[in-house]
Amino acid sequence: MNGFWEWLRRLLSGGSPQRPARYVIALDPGHGGKYSGAAVEHPFQPGQKVMEKDITLAITLKLAQLLRDDGHHVVLTRDRDVHLSDDLNSDLRQRAEVANTAGAEIFVSIHCNSADNPEASGMETYHFPGSTRGRALADQIQRSLVQAFPERRNRGVKEGNFAVLRWTSMPACLVETEFLTHRDSLLFLLDSQNQQRMAGAIREGIYQYFRT
Repeated sequence: MNGFWEWLRRLLSGGSPQRPARYVIALDPGHGGKYSGAAVEHPFQPGQKVMEKDITLAITLKLAQLLRDDGHHVVLTRDRDVHLSDDLNSDLRQRAEVANTAGAEIFVSIHCNSADNPEASGMETYHFPGSTRGRALADQIQRSLVQAFPERRNRGVKEGNFAVLRWTSMPACLVETEFLTHRDSLLFLLDSQNQQRMAGAIREGIYQYFRT
């Protein structure tokens, strides 16, 4: 009976019964090991490079900790600077297989963007073409990022035939957090507090998805 009264209380207060508190969530820090992703000159350390693989790992580990603190089971495709295969195609397939084998309910791949145009900037999120639930996940994460960072350009939600989205068997999205090739965005990405805030925003987007 206690469960019924809690449900009724939430209903009368405008809420709805909560879904189960725990989910299996797969997180993919883009690139790793010999696959550095985009790389640019470090703004404060001459001769050093800022590599996409390091930024994506930092954000993903922060996100993983937030989700675990809330009681969720988090599966990481990598938790350090490694690649999964010497063959790129196999590396990408294995990332998807980590999530598939774990029975993850969603898959989120985190990346940093880059462009030949140094003025390109902003955040965008991709889903596999035609995936309704993937689109719903991407929508919620993108919306949460835009709300958390209204000063950053909203590049919207887009379709992308990325390997990790194509081979995963659950709703999946790929988040492009910002552009390494834009100086202000690079400084933004290097800031650990911004990384933590991005992790928090992605977490909130994930929770909004599970509420839909």
